[in-house]
Amino acid sequence: MIETIAKYRRDRSLNVVADFDRTAFDPRHDFHRIGGGSMGGKARGLAFMRMLLAKRPVTDGLDATVTVPAAVVLATDVFDRFLDDNDLRKFAIHTDDDAEIERRFLKARFPSDIYDDLAALMPRMDYPLAVRSSSLLEDSQHQPFAGIYETFMLANREAKPERRLERLIQAIVRVYASTFSHRAKDYIAATPYRLEEEKMAVIVQRIVGTPHGSRFYPSFAGVARSHNFYPTPPLVSSDGIAAVALGLVAAWSRTGCACGSAAPSAARPGRDDQGHAGERPARVLALDLESDDTAMRETRYDLEVAEADGTLAPLASTYSHDNAAIYDGMSRPGMRLVSFAPILKQDTFPLAQLLDRLLEIGRWAWARRSRSSSRSTSSAASSRSCSSGRSRCRTRRSSSRSRASRPSCCSVAARTCSATAGSTTSTTSSSSTVPGSIAGRAGSWPQRSRTSTPSCAASPTS
Repeated sequence: MIETIAKYRRDRSLNVVADFDRTAFDPRHDFHRIGGGSMGGKARGLAFMRMLLAKRPVTDGLDATVTVPAAVVLATDVFDRFLDDNDLRKFAIHTDDDAEIERRFLKARFPSDIYDDLAALMPRMDYPLAVRSSSLLEDSQHQPFAGIYETFMLANREAKPERRLERLIQAIVRVYASTFSHRAKDYIAATPYRLEEEKMAVIVQRIVGTPHGSRFYPSFAGVARSHNFYPTPPLVSSDGIAAVALGLVAAWSRTGCACGSAAPSAARPGRDDQGHAGERPARVLALDLESDDTAMRETRYDLEVAEADGTLAPLASTYSHDNAAIYDGMSRPGMRLVSFAPILKQDTFPLAQLLDRLLEIGRWAWARRSRSSSRSTSSAASSRSCSSGRSRCRTRRSSSRSRASRPSCCSVAARTCSATAGSTTSTTSSSSTVPGSIAGRAGSWPQRSRTSTPSCAASPTS
């Protein structure tokens, strides 16, 4: 009964982002905010994904779990307070020295009430943390700001919570400083926005993974996109694409593969700069649990380390120099490649099915957003048309010699505005039922056959 009630409360919480409560935060599941203002684009996207997963679980019939890891978001008001309390805004906007900006930010005072909230949080968050940027402009439709702002990784393993708290606040402040980096200023200068308009929220989020000795990393990670801008046959753009990797995702370009969601499974060798198959050693990124968190970065390891950890075998193929061929698995001698062939061909994990379902949700959400944008544009155009009609009516009224000519123009303009508003309201009302319908189809996921498993190209170099 207790577990049932707890599950019910967890499911309910997926639809909301609650204000942080020092006494009630659950570090396993919750998604809370500290401070007022906006959560930024990235945090809004994570909260939206939590809501979508609650309405349409993607794991029905599959032996897997898909969740958004627990997180606390420091909203943009905290950023504003930090800048204003320390008189840093004007300095940061007009200074081009990134090192000096970061140095001044690290010496500044952090808001005391936010410090106390984080201090109450640290004893419960005894796992590795990612401190992620989430600015107002980040993850926007036309300027995503991908890779512009900083993300820091914390092993978060020191025995004293005070020491871990100190490292966490340093990471948050360094994310704030990245708002004014030379790279960010150059990027914003190429957009319609101004740096003065930008504000930074920060996500403190659990890193998903498993410790392997002194290293911490997931079995694999990646990024999925519902539209593939550069498809290769037999893939098409609408199939989408996923970049997956062994270890933390930043290493995918050296140790991962690109998977399309609708082509037969076929592992193809990666090439080095001279076109030779599989001749550049692959690496894997992991978090060093024995570090003192001063670097706040991942560490790059040789692929032999992952083989010793036992994490390579479920994802690997072997390149044989003797016959210039790639074989699934690791039973033969030769160079190891991360091809994901055991998963994609033998269905040892439902990666292909999960990607299909997640991308379907992404396509649905994007289409709904586009419809909403179109309705907003149409509504604005209708408002301008109505205003123009009223203006013409007033002009005719003032210049007309006869009172009998006045009502016709005004009544036509009024009927036009009324009809337009009515159609817009009707469209909005009908579209509001879409979330219910997507939830109602929770059990209607298509079953994949082995012949429709994604293709995977081993890419140690590209």
